[in-house]
Amino acid sequence: MTDKKTKEKDFLFTFSSLKQKIVEKAEENRKKEAENSKLSTIQNIVEQNIAYMDDQIKKAGISNETPPFMQNLINEQSEKEIKADKKIDHPTKNTVKTEAEKTSSPKQDVAQKPTKLLDKKKIRGLKEQLLNRVYGQDAVIEEVVDILKIAALNIKINKEKPAGNYLFAGPSGVGKTELAQGLADALGVPILVINMGEYGLEQDVTKLIGTSPGYVGYQEGGILTNFVMENPVSIVLFDEIEKAHPSSDKILLSIMDKGIATDNKGNKVIFKETIIISTSNLGADIEYIQGLEQSEKNKYRMEAIKEGLRPEIINRYDSVFHFNSLSKEIYQKVAVKFFTHLHKSLQEEHKITLKYTDKLMNFVVEASFDPAMGGRPARRFIEKVVIKPLADYMLEEDFEKAVAEHPKIALDINKDGNVCFKGKNKKILGILNNTKELVERIEEGKFTDKKQ
Repeated sequence: MTDKKTKEKDFLFTFSSLKQKIVEKAEENRKKEAENSKLSTIQNIVEQNIAYMDDQIKKAGISNETPPFMQNLINEQSEKEIKADKKIDHPTKNTVKTEAEKTSSPKQDVAQKPTKLLDKKKIRGLKEQLLNRVYGQDAVIEEVVDILKIAALNIKINKEKPAGNYLFAGPSGVGKTELAQGLADALGVPILVINMGEYGLEQDVTKLIGTSPGYVGYQEGGILTNFVMENPVSIVLFDEIEKAHPSSDKILLSIMDKGIATDNKGNKVIFKETIIISTSNLGADIEYIQGLEQSEKNKYRMEAIKEGLRPEIINRYDSVFHFNSLSKEIYQKVAVKFFTHLHKSLQEEHKITLKYTDKLMNFVVEASFDPAMGGRPARRFIEKVVIKPLADYMLEEDFEKAVAEHPKIALDINKDGNVCFKGKNKKILGILNNTKELVERIEEGKFTDKKQ
């Protein structure tokens, strides 16, 4: 009797389960039929509208065939899209190559890429190379080289972090970016310079690691992550870090603390053999106050940096280097450097030797020096009063013949205070520019050489 009751219970349970499954299946079929009915209804409406439009077109006597010229355009566009899709397969290499060509130094083939950032050989003589390139920042250069000596021996607590996290602080034009470029040249590694002023909006920051799926540029990846994937042994310079949107801090913290950045496709990019350098102009307004000691200026700048950057970011820097403003003596060295570059360019391109008098050099320094603006005004002043008018002379018909006879150009200041040619070649003697009038306008404030 007990077995019979058990069998009945089992049967009822099985029957109940089967009945439930049948009900669920029926409900599922009902929903599908409803959806198909809706689709069918929508399809009928669309077909009716198309039939109505065709009827109206026929009544108007208009052909509903695609015109030949439109069909050609459609075919051309389709071909372009197919070609574009093929190019998208491996966009990272092309993107990185473009960025590297713009910002890296020196240019290297893939086979010649460095495998190690620092070693004893590279460190020897590094100080002298940098001192010959960047003027007026001897103390900073010595500090940087001392830290790199330790890094070259791989003596550090956290070996996963980048080879260096440095902040270069100081006024504009005093050699912060130039020192970073000099380091790249001396170590023989590429450098990526990122102007953080271009990442002031939150949506712009994603370009560093790549945009999200579905957005324009997703396949291209990120400027920063692409570069380091292609050049793991390199230097990355974040120029004017304070101008970036705060959302960039998350990326920077991951790089500076863990030596890793994750791009938009989930790739882990390693920064272990990369030097990270940030520059900042925070507190540079102190340069307008005369009579302060450099230590007082540095203290003021540090307070400005603490106000302008998050504590977590400041705390991740291995060192903060304070760059001095340029004295007039150092500024003259910078001006000489620009004239040397001009001479080299004239030699290489036109076989012309350029000379200048001490009188001219003193004039350039006195007319353009501004302690708050660094060394850039010297370059812009030389471009205005020497290079632009010199270019006008070089385009004259008789100039080429004249320099063929006497391939030397000497520049001087005449008694009226104007830049002029000086030398045996009478055909190219003359005033380059009414420099005296230009300087008077600068002094009166009617014309400014300062870039905002």
